Amino acid sequence: MSKQVRDSINMFNKKENRNTGALENTIENLRQEFISLIECFESSNSLVRHFLFGCFAVFIPAFCFMLYGLTRRSLTTGESVYLLLLTGLILTFIVIFTVVGAILSVKAHEPLDELMKINVLSVTDKTSQSVILFVSRLTGPTIGFRVYELFTLDTNTILAVLGTLLTYAVVMVQFSDSDSKKTYTCPSNITLT
Repeated sequence: MSKQVRDSINMFNKKENRNTGALENTIENLRQEFISLIECFESSNSLVRHFLFGCFAVFIPAFCFMLYGLTRRSLTTGESVYLLLLTGLILTFIVIFTVVGAILSVKAHEPLDELMKINVLSVTDKTSQSVILFVSRLTGPTIGFRVYELFTLDTNTILAVLGTLLTYAVVMVQFSDSDSKKTYTCPSNITLT
């Protein structure tokens, strides 16, 4: 879509071809097409948001529990294998959906750069209104997979999940190292009076 916007702007900016009617129709058609795509995306989002919430709600606690058990060496082999398989499977779903969501979010916001190149003073009022509506939708709520309106799966989500897991891992490693260095001894003779 951004390629179509770029091509129509380039055609308009050529000196010999200042056809504002063609640009007006093109921008309005692309805006309406974009709105249709966003509505389709929103309906698919309503189908997968429950699954995404379930994945995130199960993965982070399961990963933390697994990491806690592994650093404390308190899990049996069966529990370790089960947790590794569970977190590995859910991590696969999270990575796939987060990467796809991030790519879709970036692609959905691409036309904004091209629309900002339009000089709204050199076009008709109707074209200017179409451009303003288009830009306002692109700068409005983030377009992408949303998990119950809590967050949107975009490039920031990848960093947030990695940061959460890495922080917990560092804390667990620090606490497991400090516990192994401590020795607890009971005094041999205690007299209570």
